Amino acid sequence: MEKLEFKATMELVKSKVTLYDIMQSYGIVIKSESKLLSCPFHSDSTPSMKIYNSTGADGSFFCFGCRATGDAISFVCKMENKTNIEALNSLCLRLNLDPVTKETTNYL
Repeated sequence: MEKLEFKATMELVKSKVTLYDIMQSYGIVIKSESKLLSCPFHSDSTPSMKIYNSTGADGSFFCFGCRATGDAISFVCKMENKTNIEALNSLCLRLNLDPVTKETTNYL
């Protein structure tokens, strides 16, 4: 089986799923138009996490409380305590995505 580079696989996954989709799969809902929410990475009584372009392939997040930051892949890393490669593999499995054929049968 042909292997793809990490970066190419990451771009493929990001083209199939958004940060918003990934957050929803963990039960996190972005309710406000300002895209502020309580951070899932620390005890947060007031919304301190800002989401940028949550519906785009280049979505990112930043927490003003714990300083967590990143993209869709880093979000999975932090939620599941995995490395980048493990998180990417997890997303491929959850998307039922074959990075070689670029085919998928369902989303999160």
